Amino acid sequence: MRTETSLESAVHEYHDDPEYILEGLLYDLTEQIVQAMQRQRVSRADLAERLGVSRAYVTQLLRGKPNTTLRTLVRVAAALGLKLQASLVRRASSVRLPRSASARGRRPAGRV
Repeated sequence: MRTETSLESAVHEYHDDPEYILEGLLYDLTEQIVQAMQRQRVSRADLAERLGVSRAYVTQLLRGKPNTTLRTLVRVAAALGLKLQASLVRRASSVRLPRSASARGRRPAGRV
């Protein structure tokens, strides 16, 4: 019988963690942006010019800048002639909010 490696164990443990899910989404979207840029032969400088931002900002964005917003992703998609799509799908297991937000009966920040 095969035993789980420590990496597999960690992935299994954090698989439902909202921060882990967010990092995975940002990674996937960044990869899609890079692929679109390569297909279209768009450089970082070209993308920066289209967005009206610095090349350094585009570099941060493509490295998975932690504060990337949906608004930014929509702008990047539009600059590449693409459209960002998002969807909510049912999960096999539920994800619990961190105790700090749910215990006090408050909603997380943002519009709901």
